[in-house]
Amino acid sequence: RESYPPPDHPRSGDLFNPSVYLRGALALVALRDSVGDERFFEFLRTYVAGTSTVTTESFIDLVDRELGHDRAQLVRVWVTDLVIPDMEERGLKAPG
Repeated sequence: RESYPPPDHPRSGDLFNPSVYLRGALALVALRDSVGDERFFEFLRTYVAGTSTVTTESFIDLVDRELGHDRAQLVRVWVTDLVIPDMEERGLKAPG
């Protein structure tokens, strides 16, 4: 768990650390698992079509508007909580 702290606002020299890549990717996997492939990829098309420069918060806001508050909270947990959630449906446990 200590290996993957919340990515927060990484500096330019730290954009490729495990927290940014792994937690960000796992947040998307958790969101996809939550809504299913069809809704997830429809959401991504909406996201890409309506954005140029984004922040984590603007992405979470779009999740909230398009997929609901519970899904936005799911993403928020993955990118802000100190402890990485387990992914029971995939048989994955948080490190540590």
